[in-house]
Amino acid sequence: MIQRIPQEFGALVILVDHDMSLVSACCETTAVLDFGKLIASGPTAEVLRNEHVIRAYLGTEDAE
Repeated sequence: MIQRIPQEFGALVILVDHDMSLVSACCETTAVLDFGKLIASGPTAEVLRNEHVIRAYLGTEDAE
């Protein structure tokens, strides 16, 4: 439903969410903030592969 808003109404949608599967399904471009600081922006798939984004939101599998 979110994806249809721009086509049906000609409106820009700004989605603020921490659900990365929702973001990746709905957004062509993404900007990620960490404590109010922009750490990545651009095409969603590229942003979700960004090392800083992974550390901040997706977690890492550090074996310590």
